Amino acid sequence: MLVVEDSEADYELLRYLFRIPGFKLETHRVEDERGMREALASEPWDVVVSDHNLPQFSSREAIRTLAASGVDIPLIILSGVIGEEAAVEAMLAGADDFVMKANPRRLIPSIERSLQAADIRREQRRAAQAQHESEQRFLAISRNLPGAVLRLEYDPHRAALGVRFASEGAAALCGHEGAALAREPNLFLECIHAEDLARLADRASRAAAEHAPLRWEGRLMPAQGQEPRWVLLAATPGEASEGLSVWDGVAIDITPQKQVERELRESQEALRALTSHLERVKEAERAELARELHDEVGGLLTALKVNIATLSKMGAPDARFVEKVDDSSELIEHVVRSVKDIARSLRPAILDHGLGAALEWQARDFEKRMSIPTRFTSNDENVTLDIGQSTGVFRVFQEALTNVAKHAEAKSVEVELFAQEDMVSLEIRDDGRGFSPVELDKADSFGVLGMRERVHRMGGWIDVSSKPGGGTTLMVSVPRDPPADGTVPESP
Repeated sequence: MLVVEDSEADYELLRYLFRIPGFKLETHRVEDERGMREALASEPWDVVVSDHNLPQFSSREAIRTLAASGVDIPLIILSGVIGEEAAVEAMLAGADDFVMKANPRRLIPSIERSLQAADIRREQRRAAQAQHESEQRFLAISRNLPGAVLRLEYDPHRAALGVRFASEGAAALCGHEGAALAREPNLFLECIHAEDLARLADRASRAAAEHAPLRWEGRLMPAQGQEPRWVLLAATPGEASEGLSVWDGVAIDITPQKQVERELRESQEALRALTSHLERVKEAERAELARELHDEVGGLLTALKVNIATLSKMGAPDARFVEKVDDSSELIEHVVRSVKDIARSLRPAILDHGLGAALEWQARDFEKRMSIPTRFTSNDENVTLDIGQSTGVFRVFQEALTNVAKHAEAKSVEVELFAQEDMVSLEIRDDGRGFSPVELDKADSFGVLGMRERVHRMGGWIDVSSKPGGGTTLMVSVPRDPPADGTVPESP
């Protein structure tokens, strides 16, 4: 206890007063400003007890000295004579209490109360400081977010969603300051793009009913003439207040990501359109080359074969001449078969008779070459498709049978063509060894990747299902008419 007192006798009397069980008292006496300042700087005191009037000092000056030191401890005035007005002024100036010297026993309870009050005051100050630091951190974080921090409220009776609080970043998102959004809760809904408003209302209604997090992507209109901003709203439910559902979260500006997604999507669509065009050109070149091989080269080879046959019938050639003619005939026959095979592989002429006929022919050819029983069925013998669509489905079927031959170790294959009014589906099932779905995701699964890309370009979808030991089923479905302008709809 630091005692500000000019009277040694009064100081000793004060010390004597505290000689009671439960008190371990250390004291020091000062009687002017300098002494008090030095004592406060040298020791950690718990309380200051000051006389009101001293020859060189006063309680008012003691209060100012204690405040200037920055030490937060109680100061109690112990005085023989102090008026009521002076006591009130001292309390207002910063004294914790005052006690008359005529009633010294009141000092101990006063010190105890003052120490407790000082503890509470210091705790409140620490709490206030912690809150201030927390608010400063929050402000720093919110100012550097590409978006805004929000508190949202939902009234289930009015099905209305509003903003209770919004940080400074709200202005960049929707053109309104956070304070304005808080004053007019409906203002937030007015900022939402009309096409996205119903979806947000539905999300908020369901999240409120389930006391669940609120997550939504949509567009906000910042100001007239400006492009809408895409935002991701992610908020965690809080304690309901007055029947209102409450969420605290953030609205992040994801416009740059959406722009990148759009550019990537446009790039992919352009690439698919280009690939589709190149595929059509390639198929056209194949068809032209197949016709030339069949009509021109095939015709020439047939004429050559006839000429050699005529030579063999002329005169009486020697045995060696006949042998050479026969060898040449066999070679020409082999070349004719090879040309026909090449022409069929470039573009089977049977496609001109319809997709069903072409698929059935391919199934028979596969069964003959691979000795794997292959059954083909169709609900329509005259399936008609755009020539590009027919060729695409046929190429997918060829690739699927190639995979069966290479990997499946199948004992049989089932093929079903199913025609609907606007779609045509092809299902290929084998009873082979199957595979794990993980294998489909391998980077070198070019056969499946090629089929998927081809079907996607045709505006259709493809599904491959398999499991080890359970065979494989490939399902392809394409529209009868190809996508317009090279655009490709999303697969289901």
